[in-house]
Amino acid sequence: MFGRLLLKSLPAEEGRPSLHLAETIDLESYRVQQTHSGTIGLDDENGWLDPLSELDGVLADEPEKAALSQIIEELNERFGTEFDEGDRVFFAELKTRLTENESLHESVRVNSRENVRLLHDTLFMAVLQTMIDSNFDIFKRINDNEEFGQQVREAIFEQVYREVLAKLASESDPTSPPPAAPG
Repeated sequence: MFGRLLLKSLPAEEGRPSLHLAETIDLESYRVQQTHSGTIGLDDENGWLDPLSELDGVLADEPEKAALSQIIEELNERFGTEFDEGDRVFFAELKTRLTENESLHESVRVNSRENVRLLHDTLFMAVLQTMIDSNFDIFKRINDNEEFGQQVREAIFEQVYREVLAKLASESDPTSPPPAAPG
């Protein structure tokens, strides 16, 4: 609110003389006001809370869990890392965020696999940046080791591409089974 009022008072051009904003805007009239006080009551019953994303928890698909576990196993063997099943959550969230990206869905719908890969790689790095706080060690390893980063991007791309293709196929014909994974 304050920003909008301030923006109206700022000069449109740089050649104008400076304004005395203290005369124009009275900051004392803006205050923090409590609008509610009390507790939020919860019903004393069993319920179900839907997850924020499709992280592979208790109800996750076994093929997805196996695929992510396989990625971790391959990375550990090839690069001597010690990622465990706990790190699988990081990769699952990364994959979920990419799979849910509408730009990637549109790209899969209209572009070749190579063009989709270009967008995926750009989105991969953008999503990875947003996840820096959740696992800095993996983030640093992906950014510092080009070969490692390429291996992770490739493995995640294969899973994301298959899932998006399957989702698009099911949207166009809900009675047909998902397509076979491209070879």
